[in-house]
Amino acid sequence: MYRYFLTLFFSILCILSAESRTLAASGSKEAVLFARYECKHNDLTVGDSMVVNVVLFSDIPFQQAEATSKSFKVKGGQARKLPEKRLSQQRVRMEEGVFYALVLCSYVVSSEVVGEVVLPPQEFSATLVVYEEDHTDDFFSPFDFFVPKQRKYHTTTQKCKAEPLKIKVKEKPKRSTQEAIRSGNRVV
Repeated sequence: MYRYFLTLFFSILCILSAESRTLAASGSKEAVLFARYECKHNDLTVGDSMVVNVVLFSDIPFQQAEATSKSFKVKGGQARKLPEKRLSQQRVRMEEGVFYALVLCSYVVSSEVVGEVVLPPQEFSATLVVYEEDHTDDFFSPFDFFVPKQRKYHTTTQKCKAEPLKIKVKEKPKRSTQEAIRSGNRVV
């Protein structure tokens, strides 16, 4: 009986170690990388401004990222790039899964005419960090768990593109009589 359980136990261990090796070998898939514009509202009032962020998303961590587009011409309004901050990434949960998110740059968008502001498509390049698993350990050694190991990684560079963003510009709302009185103007 004891011999039967030992045989069963060791055969299960051998099967699990073979499975983990095949999963690690097939784990070198292409990383998911995409970019998009994000803003709080889809519309803008004439004379007002809003902040639009360019966010990069990836399923593996970022090492660095940059915009590779040469020009940034806005149709129907103005856009001013905000000073760059230190790049920091965070993990976010989306419908497609969990991704690393990185706000690469921010713009203040405004317009003085009713219509539509169109932010152009932009191209980005990102260097991503892919951590490698070390399979040189002895599977049956009880001491490998306690020994600290140096984590090995390699980098991969990928490109992505943010689709154009259209923001509707609407007319200023009419002032009420109370607002006109508060401003000190004469109400007829």
